[in-house]
Amino acid sequence: SLGNVMKKSKIIPIMLSNMVSVSEQSGSLPETLNNISQDYETEMDEIVKSLMVLVEPAIILILGGIVGFIVIALLLPIFSIDILGGA
Repeated sequence: SLGNVMKKSKIIPIMLSNMVSVSEQSGSLPETLNNISQDYETEMDEIVKSLMVLVEPAIILILGGIVGFIVIALLLPIFSIDILGGA
């Protein structure tokens, strides 16, 4: 059965394989698999949101540094010309 095959796998959590085994015996395998997939989807959404909260400030800082570099690269020649012309 699917539950036994899942129990032999080292990747699949034991709780998941036990749930599948019980749902196979009770005849509610589709509903159980649907519930499990919804739970894992919710868990992955939360993980992605927490990673985005950590990554967003870093992206903003990197983009700010790039924009600052471009601004300095554009203004530095203008100030150099002004200093040479004024001296």
